Amino acid sequence: MTTRLLRRRNRLVHFSTRRLIASGSLALAGWGAAAQAGDLTAALDAAPAGAEFVLVVPSLQDASDAVADLAELFGADDPEVLDLLGSFKREMGITAGLDDDGSAVIVLAGLAEAIADNSEPEPIVLLPVSDYAAFVESIGGSSGGVSSVMLEGDDGFAKQLGDFAVLGENQATIEAYAAGNAGAALLERVGRYGAEDAEDAAMAGFIDVAAIRPALLEQIDAAMDGIKQQMTRDMARAAQSPVDPQSMAALMDSYGNLGRVLLKGVDAGMFSWNYGGDGLEGGYAWDVVEGSQLASYLTNDRADFAGLLDQMPASPYIFAVAMDTTAIDVAGMSTDMVEAVTEAMADEPMFAGIMAMVKESLTIYEQMNSAAQVFYAPDMAALMGGGFMKTLSIYEVDDTDATIEAVRASWANLPGLIPAMMEQLPDGQQAPPIDFTFDWTENSLTLDGVDVHQYDLKLELPPQLMAELGPAAMMMGNAGTSGYIAGIDGKVIVTTVSDPQLMTEGIDAVKNGGGLGAADAVGEAREALPEGAVMEMFVSLDGIAEAVNPFMMMFAGGMQLEVPEDISPIAMGLGTEGTAMGAKVVVPTSALTFLRDTIEQAEALNQQQRGGGGGPGRAPF
Repeated sequence: MTTRLLRRRNRLVHFSTRRLIASGSLALAGWGAAAQAGDLTAALDAAPAGAEFVLVVPSLQDASDAVADLAELFGADDPEVLDLLGSFKREMGITAGLDDDGSAVIVLAGLAEAIADNSEPEPIVLLPVSDYAAFVESIGGSSGGVSSVMLEGDDGFAKQLGDFAVLGENQATIEAYAAGNAGAALLERVGRYGAEDAEDAAMAGFIDVAAIRPALLEQIDAAMDGIKQQMTRDMARAAQSPVDPQSMAALMDSYGNLGRVLLKGVDAGMFSWNYGGDGLEGGYAWDVVEGSQLASYLTNDRADFAGLLDQMPASPYIFAVAMDTTAIDVAGMSTDMVEAVTEAMADEPMFAGIMAMVKESLTIYEQMNSAAQVFYAPDMAALMGGGFMKTLSIYEVDDTDATIEAVRASWANLPGLIPAMMEQLPDGQQAPPIDFTFDWTENSLTLDGVDVHQYDLKLELPPQLMAELGPAAMMMGNAGTSGYIAGIDGKVIVTTVSDPQLMTEGIDAVKNGGGLGAADAVGEAREALPEGAVMEMFVSLDGIAEAVNPFMMMFAGGMQLEVPEDISPIAMGLGTEGTAMGAKVVVPTSALTFLRDTIEQAEALNQQQRGGGGGPGRAPF
């Protein structure tokens, strides 16, 4: 939103955004030196008191180098991109006085008011100067007080503020501009994770959520009203609508309430980007408002969840996730969301039935202390047989037998909800012949001394509905979910494939460790995640390639994704400490290199298919 709003201003702002924002956002990919905490604090000090949005690029030169390095990685040869800072100075007419290694700051003044009345905030740009007099003279101004200047051919105003030149289009704004000297206070407002991420950031931005919250809440209300009005019109035009418009309006209100809960639970946030030599890092940190509904889901409890991925089979996977469900009340949060939707749709028994099914599936959340799940790469035979969801989950619980029985009972209740839902269709609508059954075989197998139960949730769809679903029907397999469940060493293991081999591997990994989470690549990726993590997730490009290559063979001219053996997973994590929360995403350099190689491979294949002429072709995906 910042870029879009700024670019709609005069050419000064358009240029500032194109150059400075691009520099800062792409700095996350660069090889530039990280800013020191004091540098960022000093830059934030330059923001005015009550600033609602402040973006800091700690070093213009480092950001420019970052863009060039990333561009070269992907084979770009645009001179403006390869020397972003030089291009900026040439187009602005800056010939002297700019401190290339200094921090740039962009402030959006009047952001709350702009959000409220759908107007544009006033951007103010602070550029670092080593010689203000030389700098301002190079753009047509003079030192001393506020001076008229030419900013890429447009009128503007400038004045000196310490080591910064303050630039803008409104003379009164520039005259009144004063530093708030509140950098440390701003960092304190975003909690420990915001301050820690800022220490190494190549770009950081502060958002005063409390200041813009009333305007955002009004926008949520307006957006929900617009959606509800459109839905009412669409339903009125429909020959027969299975849902009452008022019920759908209530459903939209429940979604809007979720946004309100999130907004009311946060006072300020800090986003940051950096490249530390091993990959891109993006983070967002905030401090939860004490006494808010969001805060009610945070606890001071901790479970040792990270080791669960060590007990997962080390086979090719698409994603792996582990979570401490005692630190965040997942059961309470999920239940509140389901109950809110159920209440909103109280007059629509079919939707209430769907929510009842969802609530039944939450039973295991109430039993677990921590959980992990791995989505393994399915093979083609499994895909054709409806086994796309090849997952293994581990839940750490207090009582494995009680948890397994609770899960069995909740699954057993699911088939009975389907007929009740079908009975609620409007008069004249015929229920499709959907058959949903549940089977349970107690102690169907004994694997490595562990009793294993088998379950089968079978969903049979009519041919017409299968045809309407198209490729999605193959993923569902018209078979629902079959798999195994077992208890071992305080953990419940669940698979979603009928082949017992995955359960065999899971039991072995739980007993002996050394699984997926113990791999060097995962361990290295984990080190970059927030301290005090309560959730971690890893995405494997190798596993994705193995899953999609059969389809690429059929639909992409035989192209195959070739993933290096030493590629690291993309990592995501969430940390909490008290009311402080911080999220981080890390994309390793090896993943960027793979992306580059894949693009080049696709372009070469397209050239080959097009006879080698006519320029680059369209990628096959």
